[in-house]
Amino acid sequence: MRILVKGSNYLEAINDVKTVVTDKTGTLTKGTFSVVDIIPNSILTKKQVLREAALIESLSTHPIASSIKEAAVIYGLNINSKQVSDIQNITG
Repeated sequence: MRILVKGSNYLEAINDVKTVVTDKTGTLTKGTFSVVDIIPNSILTKKQVLREAALIESLSTHPIASSIKEAAVIYGLNINSKQVSDIQNITG
């Protein structure tokens, strides 16, 4: 990882920083996401939870959405994005 700091006054300002919080996935991290566990409630099974999540994410290109869709394929689920309507993808 490389960080470019313009001006030594910024280095002085962050001298006492103990924690950094970011708002974007992957801003300071590197790697790939994967679903490692699914914890259903008493109504739905793991497969049902994954199916619903994959349907919701079916038209998204976000890295977390991609990991959910990949997990659905591993579980043998056939996700059809035509089953979903009124989707808004708000970039931010």
